[in-house]
Amino acid sequence: MHLSKQELKEKLVARHQSFMAQIDGLSQTEFEATKNGKWSAGQQLAHIWLSVKPLVRLLASENSLLERGFGTLSREPMDYTELSTFYNTTLLKGGRATNPFSPEVIPFEQKEGLMANIETGVAQLAENLATFDDGFLDSQTIPHPLLGPLSVREMGYFTLYHVKHHQKQLP
Repeated sequence: MHLSKQELKEKLVARHQSFMAQIDGLSQTEFEATKNGKWSAGQQLAHIWLSVKPLVRLLASENSLLERGFGTLSREPMDYTELSTFYNTTLLKGGRATNPFSPEVIPFEQKEGLMANIETGVAQLAENLATFDDGFLDSQTIPHPLLGPLSVREMGYFTLYHVKHHQKQLP
């Protein structure tokens, strides 16, 4: 499934709002509880922020990305479904979040601040993605710590799927 810039923009905002609405309805106990060695809802929330935050900065302008010199995509771009399958396969093979994206214990008192950061950050990310032309979105790469080089659009797809993946893990 190929998403236009507008569709990607709208879905990024809507899916993150849905994730945060589910978290907002949790009690302090539910927010802080861990089960079967999995992250708490608070850690899920922090992880989403830790993964969105660098993208907001990186995609602040085309020049910011080009100056980093990550290069161009050397394969056909993946659509949303292909990217989601690739991510799930990588997880099944033992892939896990790397250290900078693994949150510490998150107390309930940090919930509102994290949610505000995500809301603002995702809105900015969605706007930034919409400013690039389709050729740029499908050719310029960003290194993903688990999946390797992804096109800018694929990174948008990842961000869209990633929040859905973590929402499924909420109580």
